Amino acid sequence: MEQLIDVVLKGLGALLVGALITLVGKLLQRMGIALDVERQQQVESMARQAVAKIEEIAANQAKARVRDWTGGEKLSAAVADVVAKLPRVSHEEAVSIVQAVLPSMGIGAAAGAAELGKALRTQ
Repeated sequence: MEQLIDVVLKGLGALLVGALITLVGKLLQRMGIALDVERQQQVESMARQAVAKIEEIAANQAKARVRDWTGGEKLSAAVADVVAKLPRVSHEEAVSIVQAVLPSMGIGAAAGAAELGKALRTQ
């Protein structure tokens, strides 16, 4: 039974990732950033790099017992990195872009969604 649930969840996850990537493309088009497939991949890559960088910093600081980052703090830092690299992207749009790449990176989408409200309230 658990295997069936795993297969179903993985299938739904793949569909969700595809839908989120499409959403990112439409969001960027609405912002006036017409993207071809290559450019869209670059934007998504920048978001993935920002998330990976923050995850690594947070893990290193936690390991050294310097600081424990919350999900909201990591989201805010990744969003700030995306905004710095893509100045035409607003904070809210960057949040959407970063959250769209989280599932494809295996990072808890549900946890990120819970922290989204807190992250938006602090900006």
